[in-house]
Amino acid sequence: MDNKVLKLKEGVTFSKFDDDGQDDMYLIKYQERYWKISVIIYQILLGINGERDFSNLHIHLLEEKQIRINQEQLEQVIDFVCVKNGLLEGTESQSKRKRNKMLWGRITIIPQIFVEKLKIFKFLFFPKVISLTSICVVLWIIYIYLTNSNVMIVNELMSLRFSDVVLCYVFIMIAGIIHEFGHSIATLTNGGEAGKIGVGVYILMPVLYSDVTDAWRLKKNQRILVDFGGMYLQGIFLIICFFINMFFLDNFIIHIAILLSGFQILGNLNPFIKLDGYWVLVDYLGEIEILTVVKKVWMDTLVKLRKKNIKYSGISKNKRIVVYVYSIFTILFYLYFARFFLNTIILAINNFYYDIDFLTHNGVTNVNITLEGLFQYLSNRITSFIVFVFLVRIIWMIAKWFYKNFENNKLVHQK
Repeated sequence: MDNKVLKLKEGVTFSKFDDDGQDDMYLIKYQERYWKISVIIYQILLGINGERDFSNLHIHLLEEKQIRINQEQLEQVIDFVCVKNGLLEGTESQSKRKRNKMLWGRITIIPQIFVEKLKIFKFLFFPKVISLTSICVVLWIIYIYLTNSNVMIVNELMSLRFSDVVLCYVFIMIAGIIHEFGHSIATLTNGGEAGKIGVGVYILMPVLYSDVTDAWRLKKNQRILVDFGGMYLQGIFLIICFFINMFFLDNFIIHIAILLSGFQILGNLNPFIKLDGYWVLVDYLGEIEILTVVKKVWMDTLVKLRKKNIKYSGISKNKRIVVYVYSIFTILFYLYFARFFLNTIILAINNFYYDIDFLTHNGVTNVNITLEGLFQYLSNRITSFIVFVFLVRIIWMIAKWFYKNFENNKLVHQK
């Protein structure tokens, strides 16, 4: 590395990462990207102030910060953290922002400029308001869960007319947008920035999502509030609609839609896929990914079994128990999901074969199409379509990975 003056780009900021006091960690933020770093790397980056070259930075770290690092190690840190991520003046990022690859087909429906105006509803997330309304939401969800069956509600939905089903889905969509508003308002209330709201497909499920990445800069309890914020605001909306419908409208269709949306709140507590329950557990454990802490706990356990005098590093007993239980139930969940996914693929193939066989024997001109018939057909085939698109996407990603590795190996042999 030459001795030119090192300077971080404008807009690179640092903040303390609240992980419940387990480790002294920090966050780098640049544009819409975040990196979790150790205190040593944080001190190194603070030394890059636009006045020091590489040699002076090394001396500064050794004499003023008592950080003993040789020049080769320092160069590797600057290259790995700053150069490759485009944080230094005169450099460009060598990788794009990492996104959840299981959430695909994203379409923005509400831009950030509108989401920022939701600040006027911050009062809903003041402590005294939350204390009262949260109790009401929890009691209402318990009530509908004990007095209704999810299977019964779905069967009622399937027996409705086309126009009634559309009304149900419109209501559920509105409740879903209110849910995403909850995440955004909770972020804004605690001083974070809220991004756009959109719709996409999570694995095989059509979902709404909100960009609240900036919540990583918040304290642990504030992040947990953001996680619960969607279910909380959706619950308030549903309770209001429930009583309006009970006392004024008495509309069976709206009643079914409210119950379906209420059961969705319970579904969001699933901690095994990246829904709200997953992020609650992430923030409770003080990590960015659950897989990170699961690896740490099991590696510590294996080391302890071999060397009994070794202590666990940085994970409390209560959190280790949570990770052990979570690991067992995660395995069971993914075994169940694998079976469900396989059955869905088989169903999709059967549907595709049936449609081709039907068209072959009857032709397109002999098919009688009605609006309700078309809706029923599409309702039965939408999952099959998503499965096929998902499989094509996975095959394409695997092919790209093999091609990239093939090209890299070819370049190594050429050198």
